[in-house]
Amino acid sequence: MQVAMTQMNMVWENREANLKKGEALVKRAREEGAELVIFPEMSFTGFSMNLDIAAEEVLRWELLQAEAVPVTPSAQKVLEWSLAYDMAVIFGYVIKREGRGVNCLMAADRGRVSAYYEKIHPFTYGEEGKYFTGGSRLSKCTLGDISFGMFICYDLRFPEIFQAVSRDCTAAVVIANWPRERLEHWRALLQARAIENQCYLLGVNRIGEGGGLTYAESSICFDPYGRQVPGHQVILEKGKEEADGNEDAFGDSLIFVELEPQMAVEYRNRFPLKQDRREELYRSLL
Repeated sequence: MQVAMTQMNMVWENREANLKKGEALVKRAREEGAELVIFPEMSFTGFSMNLDIAAEEVLRWELLQAEAVPVTPSAQKVLEWSLAYDMAVIFGYVIKREGRGVNCLMAADRGRVSAYYEKIHPFTYGEEGKYFTGGSRLSKCTLGDISFGMFICYDLRFPEIFQAVSRDCTAAVVIANWPRERLEHWRALLQARAIENQCYLLGVNRIGEGGGLTYAESSICFDPYGRQVPGHQVILEKGKEEADGNEDAFGDSLIFVELEPQMAVEYRNRFPLKQDRREELYRSLL
């Protein structure tokens, strides 16, 4: 499966502008042969805790395996894109529940909701916990011939949930707004989760500036052995400062990688790491 990981220079808290950018990325990803395109956390606003802007009204609820999934205006747009361009799209958005925000992820596959996830770990250090409520369920789905687990940003620092979902998945996706100053952690943790779980780990991050933070090109994929998967980049739009020699000013781009699900299966068969886990003991210790 060919996957396109976006590197989107979001317009801060401007959903309309970011949706326009988003559709251009989906269109180009499909033209290049991708079957799945992945956007960063809070895909069309940037990481904002201003719920008056970031949170959307719920247009309707769709039932997915006995769970009610909120479909907002931006989610509806992405569902339409996935149908029009005949592909799958993973993206992030925000709703309100009982006056607090919920940081959400949806996988849309050819017009249908295939997965829904609510960020389990709000980023307390960045005060996300003041405004957002954490989720309580794991999420996974099959897109093409690959089973994916879904996570959001700060979740990456909690390995237990990756162990739980990787029992049934050969790939995991982390969508994020991960600042440049902590990118060494981002790469190290993604690689560690890939090695520990013997699965692909796709980390999709934004670029540019927003909310007083700076982000750099860092969407990346590791294979089940922990090796970086080689990819090729397609730039859609150059950053306005790039011509002035500012190396941090990048335009929207896509990183294309090829996933081979059989690699994870064969590796796990040769080196059955999970069979040595002592789940009962871990529970008693915790």
